[in-house]
Formats: sequence, structure tokens, C-alpha cells
Amino acid sequence: MASESEKIRESILASAHAEAEEIKTKSRAEAAAEREQMLRDLQQQIADLAVLAAERILGHELSSPAEQRRMVDNFIAGELK
Repeated sequence: MASESEKIRESILASAHAEAEEIKTKSRAEAAAEREQMLRDLQQQIADLAVLAAERILGHELSSPAEQRRMVDNFIAGELK
């Protein structure tokens, strides 16, 4: 009888340990994914602030990619003279 109850106890402990490890692994993965998303969000905010600062310095809006490209081309052309 004691042997059977010991087997049940060991089985329950093993199952609980496996479940705990699974929860830890999942939590680590979720934390890593959240961290990556926060970094992407932060990079986007930094880029937005850089564009805003450039717009204020230049005195006009750089909303379109074509306008941004034109400004970069003009800058490069001016630097190469």
C-alpha cells in the first residue's frame, strides 16, 4: 500500500514539476516578446522625434517619403560641392 501511494506521490510531483517548467518557459518567451515589442516601439518613437526635430530645424514638414528623399539628396549634393 505504501509503495502504491509513493508511486502516486512521485507521479503527482513529476507532473507538477513539468507543468512548472512549462509555465516558466512560456513566461520567459512572453517576456522576451514584450521586450522586443517595447524596443520596436521605442525605436519608432525615436525616429518620429528625429523627424519632428528635423522639421522644426528645416522649417517645413517632411511627411512624404519623396520629400524626405529630396531633402537627403539636396543635403548630399551640398556636401559634395
